[in-house]
Amino acid sequence: MIKTKRILEFTDTEKINISFSCLIINVESVNKKFGLLDDFVNEYELWGETNGKILCLSEMRQPAGELYELVDRILYPLGFKNKTDYVIAYERMTRGSDKTENPPVEIEIPECKDVKWLESYINEVWFKNP
Repeated sequence: MIKTKRILEFTDTEKINISFSCLIINVESVNKKFGLLDDFVNEYELWGETNGKILCLSEMRQPAGELYELVDRILYPLGFKNKTDYVIAYERMTRGSDKTENPPVEIEIPECKDVKWLESYINEVWFKNP
C-alpha cells in the first residue's frame, strides 16, 4: 500500500477555531506516545490544523464516525485516553437566523469541560498552560 503524505496546516495563533465535529489531540501526548507530530500525521495519513500544542481534525458529520474510527484504530492502541490525551467536541451554532447570538460565545464547549490541558469557547479551543 502506498501512503499519501498529508498536509498539516500550521497556525501561528494560540486559539484554533473548530468546525463541525472535531478530534482535538494534545501534541505533548503524541510526542510521548508516538514521536514527532509530522511523523504521526504521515504514518496514519491524517489531516488537520495545529499550533504545535494541539492538533485538530474535523469532519462534517455528527456523530463523528470517521473521528471515532481514528480513535479506535490509532489512539487506543497507542495508549491515548479520552480527556487525558484527546477529546471529541462539536461546533455550536452562535448566530440565529435573526443574527442574534445564541448561545453567547463565551460559554465553554461542553465536551471540553474537565479537560485539564484545554480551554474553550463555543467555537474555539486553545492549550491550557499548567
